[in-house]
Formats: sequence, structure tokens, C-alpha cells
Amino acid sequence: MHEIRAEIDINAPKDKVWDIWVGFEKWGEWNPVVNKADGKGAVGERVNITLANPDGSDGPSNSPIIADYVRPDLFRWNVVVGSAESFSNDKILQLTSTDSGTHLVHTETFNGERATEMFEQMKDDVAQMLNTMNEALKATAEGG
Repeated sequence: MHEIRAEIDINAPKDKVWDIWVGFEKWGEWNPVVNKADGKGAVGERVNITLANPDGSDGPSNSPIIADYVRPDLFRWNVVVGSAESFSNDKILQLTSTDSGTHLVHTETFNGERATEMFEQMKDDVAQMLNTMNEALKATAEGG
């Protein structure tokens, strides 16, 4: 397993941060990494996502399945490309209340043969994506 992790403190209550995160239909408004998203927040449901290319046009799409949905503490989805033995990716958000708001730990894990082959190529881009999403989530939660 390969893991990339980014953390951030957000000056907003955990419930507010959670509600922004699971409001998939509004991701295109606040999340610069995603152009469109929709889905129902429940274990076993799919979230349909269209990523944004650097020029803002629609990028690749995927439909991860929600594996953990423990309001407002833990969110995890899983994407499998081909087979789990080839490539799988989990996105995990863990939220903890702090004196000033919320501490967010945002992790992506990668498993499978292709993940091992590709990890060195993708790790910097994924780390940047996590930090970009975290900063945008922070700005949205603190600003509105």
C-alpha cells in the first residue's frame, strides 16, 4: 500500500466542514480539482465525479463507491480500475474537533500492481491535489 496524506486546521465546526464535503452537487462551486460531482451520501452509493483539467475543461471521470460514512467523523470511498489486484484507490477524510474548529486529515491510499508501478509518477500531483482541495474546503467553511 502507498499513502499520501495532507492535514489542515479549519476554523469552522466539524458539522459545517462535513456538510460542505458531502454536498457533492456543489463541489464544482468550491473545489478547483472537480468540475462536476453528484451522488448520495451513504455507504454503497456512487459519487459521480468529473475532474478539472488544468485549463478548466472537463477531465477524466470516475465513480467511486462510498465505503465509510460516519457523520461527521469519517468518510471513505474506493475506486477500482480494472481489478483490485491491478489498481485501487481510497480517499479518506477524518475530522476531529479542536478548540478553534476542525482538524482534517485527508489521505489517499493506492493498492495493486499498477499503483506500485505508477506511484512515483503520481505522488507529487496527488499531494498537490489534496492540499488544493483542503485549502478550498477551508476557505469555503471559513468564508460562508
